[in-house]
Amino acid sequence: MKTFPQPLTAREEREYLERYKEGDQEARAILIQRNMRLVAHVIKKYQGTDYDMEDLLSVGTIGLIKAVNTFRMDKGSRLATYAAKCVENAMQTEWPAARRLRFFQGGKAFQKQGRRAGSGGGSRRGHGFRRRGGKVPVFFLRFRERQG
Repeated sequence: MKTFPQPLTAREEREYLERYKEGDQEARAILIQRNMRLVAHVIKKYQGTDYDMEDLLSVGTIGLIKAVNTFRMDKGSRLATYAAKCVENAMQTEWPAARRLRFFQGGKAFQKQGRRAGSGGGSRRGHGFRRRGGKVPVFFLRFRERQG
């Protein structure tokens, strides 16, 4: 199994970014390749959902490319910090349902119940906890026990 290359150190990242800003396309390719591990880390949240991992990787890579193209060193942050947000935004733009999945920690609340994300959540009792993916808060369970 192939693995992604190790991320760049801060000094290497700065060097490649400066070279890219001067027009070196090879430096741009290295920045993208060496940050692919970040894309893989971000798409792990969507494992076990209806989304195909290859599609998520493709969209995440597009987000990484946009991050490398628009990153500004003078802002004082690392490329990986900026790129993580760009990758997440690319996924949410491509699949609006991914916003709901992010809220439910990657759909794990739905996996336990055997349902898909966006199916409404909650039980049929009408207690109004649908936004929490069907999870009833502990205080509500204790209240219900007292009511008997």
